[in-house]
Amino acid sequence: MQKVNFDPKELDISPEVQAKRDKINVTNLGVGLFVSCTFFAWGYICANIWTKFVPSVSIHAYAWMIITVAIYKVLNVIPENIEISCYQWFQFIMKNLTPTLLVGIGLCYMNLDTVIESFSLIYLILCLATCLGAFFGAAIAGKLVGFYFVESGITAGLCMANMGGTGDVAVLSAADRMELMPFAQISSRLGGAIILILGSLMLSLMAGML
Repeated sequence: MQKVNFDPKELDISPEVQAKRDKINVTNLGVGLFVSCTFFAWGYICANIWTKFVPSVSIHAYAWMIITVAIYKVLNVIPENIEISCYQWFQFIMKNLTPTLLVGIGLCYMNLDTVIESFSLIYLILCLATCLGAFFGAAIAGKLVGFYFVESGITAGLCMANMGGTGDVAVLSAADRMELMPFAQISSRLGGAIILILGSLMLSLMAGML
């Protein structure tokens, strides 16, 4: 956040904690993997329960996972050593597997034949307008509530208008903001779902008017 009512230095990591973060070992990576998989499984459990009770509104399992992690973080119930292990696991994945993920995205999710067939001037203008509108709309709104302009546009804007989790990896790696992945996932899963619901309602209303 850009605007705060306290000294930003209060949020700085202490040298002692930073030293613990830098001391990476296999045990910590294993703990980080286990905790991540536990929250991941919990997210899918919540998503399945939600789908049974509220089938009309879909909330992705990743969103439930991140919301749960945020609640645990706010309540400060996770021990420091486990948080450090999760941090080390995240850094390991981000630094070592991001190039692999990008290659996988390019090979598995990018059909060049479809892109070439659908490419046209109108298609290019629509894509450009969507990206610009999503970025500047989210950036300006974020600026008004005290967030940084660029980071708001990337996470709340571009990551909501991309192709989901794989798109988040592509956008954040291109912007060199991989540490914003949790915020991007919330934007993709919750924000994208809200936009789809609003879009469906607007199309239904417009169809009724016509």
